Amino acid sequence: MCNDLFSKTELMSIWVQAIVYCFYVLLFFVCTYVCVVVCRSKVLLATTTITSLFCTARVVIGFVAVFFTSDTAHYCDGPNVSLQDFGRQSNQNVFNSVQQLLFTSNELLLDCFLIYRAFVLLQGHRWVTFFPSVMALATAALGFLNSWALYELYVLADQSQATSQRLTPRFSRLLNLELYTTSAFSALAFATNVVLTSIIVGRIWWMTRELLPLLESEGAKKYRKTMAIVIQSGSIFPLTLLAYLITLYLSPIWAGMVLDISSQVAGIGPALLIIRVGLQRETEPEPEPKQTALSVSNVMDSEKPPAVVHSA
Repeated sequence: MCNDLFSKTELMSIWVQAIVYCFYVLLFFVCTYVCVVVCRSKVLLATTTITSLFCTARVVIGFVAVFFTSDTAHYCDGPNVSLQDFGRQSNQNVFNSVQQLLFTSNELLLDCFLIYRAFVLLQGHRWVTFFPSVMALATAALGFLNSWALYELYVLADQSQATSQRLTPRFSRLLNLELYTTSAFSALAFATNVVLTSIIVGRIWWMTRELLPLLESEGAKKYRKTMAIVIQSGSIFPLTLLAYLITLYLSPIWAGMVLDISSQVAGIGPALLIIRVGLQRETEPEPEPKQTALSVSNVMDSEKPPAVVHSA
């Protein structure tokens, strides 16, 4: 049978995603100001701009999918489902395929940025970034494979409907592949973000561990705040992915809405990090001569962070 509730949640999902996107647009303008005026970083500005384009395109395609497939039957299963139901359901797969392609590309871009940031911070231990790099590539491969499977499902269903023939066994195999790659992509994306955030926070702690006891309470508080900013901003997106995985198995009908929210949060997390670090940079005092520490702004800068040098 085809679940009408799924159709309603699909429509609700696009509007919830639009609300989250409006919040992201506000953050984007503030983030652009920080990148241009405060940080003056072309790398951050380019990353922020490309991410916003991916998020915008996904929202637009979501609305197009809803309005062009308003009569689509969703979430069809069971032995009595007609070929027409499967065909109408798969009409939206072509839009889902493009959305997954955008989501995967955005995730790969943000993973590469975090890997680069970790690579710069690690200095003499850059080999550590090899493992999360492999994880990021595997995540992207699963995402692109999922996008391909969605498109192939659309093609097969369209061909079967045009020729009035039964769906081939390949359709079932592709359907299983799509379901497995969806879960695997989200799980690996969650793990990759957690690992990269942990590496960056761990490196900041390691670089400042000897300096913190020498600083006054305000100075020590500043570095602890830096680590808190990275943890908080870096945990938002993984938490939405975790929520999606839980929803996917407990209540699949609502999983699409959680995934749509997660796709926008993928841009919100880095934007919040850039804004909070950038605004804190404006109030950050100039370091004393011969005693340079890891700056709060170095967390997101492209340059190599200065080494810790103790005064005589």
